[in-house]
Amino acid sequence: MKQIWIYIFINIAVIFLSIGVYWQQPALDYNKCPQCDGVEYHKVYSYFSGEVEDYKVLFSFNSRVFVPWCLSFWAEEDLQKGFWYFNLFFTLLAVNALIYLWIALEIPLYLQIIGIAWMLLHWIGIIRYNQYDWITIDVPLYFFQTLLLIFILKKWYVWLVPLAILATLQKESFIPLLGLFCVWQLYQYYRNQSLISLWAGFALVMAIGTKTWVEYSFPALNGEGKSSIITILFFVRETLQNPLDIVRLGIAFFTGYGILACLALSNLKGKHFYYSPFMILLLLYTILFIAFGVLAGRDMTRIVFLGYPFVMTLILALLKHNISRLRLALAILLSVPLLRLLSHIPSASEVHPEVWQSWYPEFAEMGIVSAWGLYIWVAFWIVNKGYAPLEDIFKRNGWIGEQ
Repeated sequence: MKQIWIYIFINIAVIFLSIGVYWQQPALDYNKCPQCDGVEYHKVYSYFSGEVEDYKVLFSFNSRVFVPWCLSFWAEEDLQKGFWYFNLFFTLLAVNALIYLWIALEIPLYLQIIGIAWMLLHWIGIIRYNQYDWITIDVPLYFFQTLLLIFILKKWYVWLVPLAILATLQKESFIPLLGLFCVWQLYQYYRNQSLISLWAGFALVMAIGTKTWVEYSFPALNGEGKSSIITILFFVRETLQNPLDIVRLGIAFFTGYGILACLALSNLKGKHFYYSPFMILLLLYTILFIAFGVLAGRDMTRIVFLGYPFVMTLILALLKHNISRLRLALAILLSVPLLRLLSHIPSASEVHPEVWQSWYPEFAEMGIVSAWGLYIWVAFWIVNKGYAPLEDIFKRNGWIGEQ
């Protein structure tokens, strides 16, 4: 009963936090940011709401029709408020789905609270960033990806089919997620002769078919000769020409997941890592989203954080084994500066763009990136090595027991 009240409190906190951020965080003015993704999503919404007759949307935004189509039925005069209601609904779904998943994985309650709080409070997270960049289609992705993990964990494979259709209409990145799961299943069959679900393969076929249909029905304005594979190859070339982007990607990852990720790395080896098939799949999904950071765009921090259901679930699953409370407390304390709790996200339409760029490791000057890299390295050393003297002091004074 106590835990039920805690979960009710979490849902109430989501609502009040969303209201507070709605009134406090200045929203992006898309009229001053013509290159922002929200400009294209607004065109999709305008088509489905009947404001325009021609579908003139750039690749690859043209195929992401789920959110604008849903919102077109609301007939909301204040579009920003309409997006807020829609995103709050899917935020609540994502939070409760994650709680269900983490309970099934026997993640302790205190780690569940840490995981939910991080997603809600982080500046690039599900509430703050999507209130700033408010014409967005990203919020349902947290829910759909969590459902994917739940269906895999519970072996409810038949539900992957409708999920594949909806999630692909929302964003095409769901196709490689299903593809990776199918490859993972084939490997499990090859290694352990475990059963393969044909529903997973059928879901992948339906996802590809959905993507093909939506591309045909809503063709891109500049879609001639473009595809997801060509986009990936383009960013591969960009990365090879700018190898320091790999450094920026690493800093972006730890900016998104904090020193908790540093602490989890210490358990990602040897006997401390529980090599269950599901944990291996979580690790593969985490690697995939890190790769997306350089292969799916250049806003690395946002892209990597979109893999939150996979990455944070892996982190929490690692933290529940052989991690002292003192080290966890240090990791949380050292992670707080990365949340930027007392600052508003600066507008991308600022007269001085360097203010906005300084928040993002992928765009900031290398001096800023190096400073954050040094901070993360020192924090990594503290939570994995330097905590020992402090722990000894706590033990001698009886403040903590023997681990």
